[in-house]
Amino acid sequence: MNLSLVLFSTVFPTFAVEPVLDVRAYVNGRSIGQSATAFWLGDESGYDGRSPSEVIENLRNSGINAVPYPSAGLFGTEGFESGGDRVYPLAGISNRTTLMCNESGQWITYESDEHGFHNPLGIWGKVM
Repeated sequence: MNLSLVLFSTVFPTFAVEPVLDVRAYVNGRSIGQSATAFWLGDESGYDGRSPSEVIENLRNSGINAVPYPSAGLFGTEGFESGGDRVYPLAGISNRTTLMCNESGQWITYESDEHGFHNPLGIWGKVM
């Protein structure tokens, strides 16, 4: 009985919110992710709805040589094909502006270090 009460009070509301977000997205002409972000943040005016490729293109047009973050969402869980081998990236491209994500409604970028990670430049020489 207790298990059913816990499940009903936590799982059911979670699934009940999804149709509301779907309807809001459809009415506003947005993707579901955009609607969910606007719903939880309570502010729809600051959401950057550009796709990753649009953001990369805009950065490159403004003279910033940006690259996308090599994540599972970008390449899928199977990695990607390179020279007949399967590659699973562990870091990004070194010394480049990297476009990371849009979870907060604004695109996040950072300057990668000499090994492609989000660390201060020169930190590897101090550690090793």
